Amino acid sequence: MLKRLLFDSKNLNVTVSRLCNQLLENHNHFQNSVIIGLQPRGIFFAQRIINEIEKQIAKKIQKGYLDTTFYRDDYKNNRKELDAKETSIPFSLDEKNVIIVDDVLFTGRTVRSAMEGIINFGRPNKIELLVLIDRKFNREIPIEATYIGKSVNTIESQKVLVNLKEQGYKNDKIWIVKTNWMNLLNNKHLLGIKNLDLSEIDLIFNTADRFKEVLTRPIKKVPSLRHITIANVFFENSTRTKLSFELAEKRLSAEILNFSSSGSSVKKGESLLDTIKNILVMKVDIMVIRHSSPGVPQFIANNVDASVVNAGDGSHEHPTQALLDAYSIKEKLGNINNKKIAIIGDIIHSRVAISNIFLLKKLGAKVMVCGPKTLIPKHISDLDIIVENNIKKALEWADVANVLRIQLERQEVKYFPSLREYSLYFGINNKLLKSINKDLIIMHPGPINRGIEISSDVADSSRSIILNQVENGVAIRMAILYLLSLNIK
Repeated sequence: MLKRLLFDSKNLNVTVSRLCNQLLENHNHFQNSVIIGLQPRGIFFAQRIINEIEKQIAKKIQKGYLDTTFYRDDYKNNRKELDAKETSIPFSLDEKNVIIVDDVLFTGRTVRSAMEGIINFGRPNKIELLVLIDRKFNREIPIEATYIGKSVNTIESQKVLVNLKEQGYKNDKIWIVKTNWMNLLNNKHLLGIKNLDLSEIDLIFNTADRFKEVLTRPIKKVPSLRHITIANVFFENSTRTKLSFELAEKRLSAEILNFSSSGSSVKKGESLLDTIKNILVMKVDIMVIRHSSPGVPQFIANNVDASVVNAGDGSHEHPTQALLDAYSIKEKLGNINNKKIAIIGDIIHSRVAISNIFLLKKLGAKVMVCGPKTLIPKHISDLDIIVENNIKKALEWADVANVLRIQLERQEVKYFPSLREYSLYFGINNKLLKSINKDLIIMHPGPINRGIEISSDVADSSRSIILNQVENGVAIRMAILYLLSLNIK
């Protein structure tokens, strides 16, 4: 078990003093305000707050403590684990300003239960919440604290260990306890799939599972990154990727800056690095960058302190697209190991193809690329994949077909006679799929050139998971941004 110290006794004393000053500013010497500590650990912290305030105002504060056990909505499911404590609120709460005090705010369920319990003792004028630690991730109930000692990003398997004494505060300490250091990514950047190991990929997928559940809630937002500023820096056109990142950031409550090279100082001759540094001086924590030149995200990561996410660099890599593609396959098939994945189309210009190959090989899949010989890199078989130039043979072999767009904007010469001829020999349509008589999953990273690489009857069919990929893209990018934020000091 490994621990990271959040507070020692000195820092805790400073935090308590700050919180007390905030309370005094807002509660007029506690003329009509009361403090209620939540059992069990919140009462010790509440007493610390009360002792400090009473020293400053030289009078006693009305106080109580509340056990929420029987007000919780999961009470009946946990009867065997009940350990109810005493509740004591020896006065009416009618027209009072009530301050609920707890040590840690995590899911919000305890606080919601406390508010239900408090109503039994009167109708307060208002209810506020003071917490020592606000754990941002996995907030099930839309509750935010009024007064916060410290906000920290944690994931579910991490625990906050609070060691507060009722008297004698010299040894008070608070830690985040990690049972497994693999709850963090090994690098502060996501530049490519090559840099990820299997444990990190599993961590991203598992975290995406939790965020996908968040996206099904009526309130599709969590406060996990409300202290983080993210810049979306796109030097190249994008629809799905840019919107997906922006929505992921908004769902995490991050502050967002959007930059597009068109109409910017880049057009006036400003260098790439100067542009980036001018953006970062606005206190940006994470930069999501897309650029037409391979290696730009790595170059920026080498020259700045912020975390950098590669949203596509030329024909090099597109790691978040590969992660959402693999996540979608895993969701559909249950696992990826030994599955046969055919990547079809413009391989030579596709950063999606390269990132998919790297990731699928790491996850144990068998990978084939298929397309015209002119659109397949000469030495790609060195990556231990199969090369096929016959579309029907590729589809007969595959469990999943990931169909790529013909990237005409990257083609300086003609790689095939015409789009019509490409569609005739390598386009996927319903007639072709019926001829192989196989339950095949169809994917496409978008945008789709309908009628060229894929027909509408296939793209919109039940075998297509193209829209699932778009949906999963938000959850995967939420997971990546959240996990990278844990490395921000």
